Amino acid sequence: CSFHGHNFIRIFSYASYFKDHPEYYPKRYSVEGAAGPGGYGWQPCTSEPGVLQVTLDWGRDFFKKNPEHWAWFSLGINDSGGWCGCDRCLALDESRPYFRGHPNMTDRYIKFVKQVADVMLEEFPDRKIGLLCYNSLVVPPVTVDKLPPNVAVIVTRDSFQYHDPEYLAVDLEADKRWLEV
Repeated sequence: CSFHGHNFIRIFSYASYFKDHPEYYPKRYSVEGAAGPGGYGWQPCTSEPGVLQVTLDWGRDFFKKNPEHWAWFSLGINDSGGWCGCDRCLALDESRPYFRGHPNMTDRYIKFVKQVADVMLEEFPDRKIGLLCYNSLVVPPVTVDKLPPNVAVIVTRDSFQYHDPEYLAVDLEADKRWLEV
């Protein structure tokens, strides 16, 4: 069974971490007295070392608690954007234009995924990590040439627009690069 859905919300549930680790959340929540994130609409600060550690611990725990039933865990982003704007995260972004109305956050996210996947491959070589890439993640990365073999990416797009040959051609070209990665 595989799972590629929104999972950051489970890993970084507001009730679990925000009080003691507001740095795990987007910069906009760092204002003194700000309420923590509720529901979707935010992504964790993927440049924060504690976020990497929590994700690794969550993945290890998930695989250990599900030795026979689950072969996958998801690093699917939360729905509705809300990317961190701290200086470290911004430094991870490639200067790339918006694509079809969405910021391009693929390089930042894929660098984080690779960090998690490299460790998980070593510790759980028979397990996989699923990704759901859409909106701000549909454009293939330019700074990561190859993901570890334990990562499976599902790219979702607006296929209702494929009646337009130019629109379709752009997506097919992107698919070639995703297959390389």
